[in-house]
Amino acid sequence: MSADYFLDTNVLVYSFDDNEPSKRDAARKLIAAALRRGSGVVSWQVVQEFLNVARHKWEKPMSAEDANAYLNGTLEPLCAVFPSATLWRSALSL
Repeated sequence: MSADYFLDTNVLVYSFDDNEPSKRDAARKLIAAALRRGSGVVSWQVVQEFLNVARHKWEKPMSAEDANAYLNGTLEPLCAVFPSATLWRSALSL
């Protein structure tokens, strides 16, 4: 995995937050750059957390169709960190 930055769940959530336009716009720029230049990544955990929040915790939850489209077009292309015993061992060594 080679990237300049890691996109946390909050960045993805902020990209949909119309109540915080400055955070929304900054998050959208980071996500667009990550997709365009490969400069940012997410982990499988971020994908799970975001989809849970978007589908169940928002005032107006994201539809299954929209969530699937976002998964295919944004989350899956950015996902570069997957669980493995090697990952867990590296985390423990930190």
